Amino acid sequence: ALKKECRLKMVARFLLDEEEKEEKLYLLVEIFISSKDFKNIFAKGQSLKVGDLLFKYIESTSPQIGFVVSRKYGNAPQRNKFKRRCRQIFYEKIKQGMRFQVVIMPKDKNIKYSEIKKSINSFLMEVSGV
Repeated sequence: ALKKECRLKMVARFLLDEEEKEEKLYLLVEIFISSKDFKNIFAKGQSLKVGDLLFKYIESTSPQIGFVVSRKYGNAPQRNKFKRRCRQIFYEKIKQGMRFQVVIMPKDKNIKYSEIKKSINSFLMEVSGV
């Protein structure tokens, strides 16, 4: 619990106004998938490979994100960079009304931000039927 609070404070520090801080803190508290939900997504969810990313997903009332990034992707800073990039794009999509629980797995090393964003946008267009 202490680590989660520290992480929330670090993210909140970079936001500009108080209302945005409160909104972002609420999103952070609810955004990460629990181990129970991981099992549910892998058992009942659908898979879709878009670009260099594999998505396992279930439609849900509360949007959540999880990651499976193996050591084959790279060292810890590279894996964390990938997760930070995905999280940032995911926050933007939640504000636009995305409603899925998603587990993202990279299938290639050192994926660029632009490629991640394009893959996530393509994924959302395909699953939402737009």
